[in-house]
Amino acid sequence: MIKRLLVISGLMVAIYTSHASAGFYKDGDLILAKANAWFEFVDDGQYELSWDKASKILKGNVSKKDWMARIQKFREMCGPFISRKIYSLNYSDKYPKGPNGLYCILYYYGVYENKSFDYETLVMVLEEGEWRVFGYYWN
Repeated sequence: MIKRLLVISGLMVAIYTSHASAGFYKDGDLILAKANAWFEFVDDGQYELSWDKASKILKGNVSKKDWMARIQKFREMCGPFISRKIYSLNYSDKYPKGPNGLYCILYYYGVYENKSFDYETLVMVLEEGEWRVFGYYWN
């Protein structure tokens, strides 16, 4: 009986440990809220604030000045923002050109006055316990 309890306890610990490391899968609503808040900065032309709220990784790869210039050029080409609809949210423990970690890749259909995109990609990374923007791409 004691041996059986130890085996069951061991299995419970193993199951808990594997689910605890996958706990980030439960963050979908939180990640969407963070992503939408970040997009509001960009959509409202608050490019400096969008950089300030981004991950340390993004800030280490792109200066604030370059970030603001790239986003402004992109938005001038597209025209005013009209709508955005998410169509996919995926998790990964790695992302190209990023360190190992927890990532959430969000794909959106983006519509602007002068252009529509098959997708806009927003990559979030879990950094110091908080989901932050790692990258923003469009196609």
